[in-house]
Amino acid sequence: MIGLVTALWVAIYTACASLAVAKLLLRTRRAPPASRSLDDVVLLRPCAGAEPDLAGRLAETGGARSVVLAVGTYADLATPAAGIAVLDLHQRGLTANLVETRAVGPNHKVDQLARALALASGARGRDVIVVADSDVDLAGVDLTALVAELDDPTVGAVWAPPVEAGEVALAGDAVSHAVLDASLHAFPLLAGIDPNGMVGKLFAIRREALEAVGGFDALRTHLGEDMELARRLQARGLRVVASSLVARSRAAERPLADVHARYVRWLQVVRAQRTALLATYPLLLAPAPVLLLAAVLGTLGSDSTVVVASAVGVAVRVAVAVAARLAAGLSAAPLLATGQALVADVALLGALACALASRRVSWRRTELLLGAGGKLVEPAR
Repeated sequence: MIGLVTALWVAIYTACASLAVAKLLLRTRRAPPASRSLDDVVLLRPCAGAEPDLAGRLAETGGARSVVLAVGTYADLATPAAGIAVLDLHQRGLTANLVETRAVGPNHKVDQLARALALASGARGRDVIVVADSDVDLAGVDLTALVAELDDPTVGAVWAPPVEAGEVALAGDAVSHAVLDASLHAFPLLAGIDPNGMVGKLFAIRREALEAVGGFDALRTHLGEDMELARRLQARGLRVVASSLVARSRAAERPLADVHARYVRWLQVVRAQRTALLATYPLLLAPAPVLLLAAVLGTLGSDSTVVVASAVGVAVRVAVAVAARLAAGLSAAPLLATGQALVADVALLGALACALASRRVSWRRTELLLGAGGKLVEPAR
């Protein structure tokens, strides 16, 4: 009986992994969109803190001619780099604003976006809003491929699956690369099996669709604002689609504790907003430790069905890691992919355990509780 259950589990896992890869291939081979003007686009880039090579990244626009860089206050460590980028953009004949938003949150990023959109002169009259986090590298990127999806009136928003492309300087960088570049949680793959998902690192949305769901203002109290935005758009009958583009994150120099806390927050959001998906982590998204344990128990119990099924599952897990690396623009490197598979799955399961243990969120030096629907609330004193 245990052997049959293990074999069924591995069969489902294999089917999901195969579907994810097939959807990725279909998406990347989709015919390129017709040439489209970006004159109606404003590019919003929320900034917070100093980052390596920030000024150079902020000066890249992906073809957008109107750019708004937002900082919470001019005292923010991102301000000098943002100021350099604005000067560069002006010299190239582009419209660029550096906006002090005085954002307070509780979701600081989305509060920045709401205030920047209201304050910046360069954002007025633009029909399409593109949001790109400050660590996203737009060098060599043509945002036409992202924005053109919105020409379909049934599409409310389109997002670019993020991948890790920064330098591996600290242990936290290595763990984050393993999760986002070598697992089924890698968003170019996950997009194929989770049609309701959305990651807000790089996305485009029609202004009228954003206003129809309350604007960024309505998302200020949500930690997983991208998930909530997708939910609200879909509730109005609009589709949220993944682009053939990927968002290359250049984030680096991250301590292990910070990366762990980030994934705990992600899974706390899943717990609050899409609870049913939690079971997919040990079964589909991070199965390597469970597969290895099953193989050991099958060997000790002389159950050849369990051993064979587990071995097949491990092989599929390595294949997933290779596929995810290729989707991120990396080499296949099967041996490295094997090590990353184990690191990614242990990291995700560890974060899952912490997310299940507490709803308390430590974010930007503030202690909050994640309430129903993913809303951030002040903890009782």
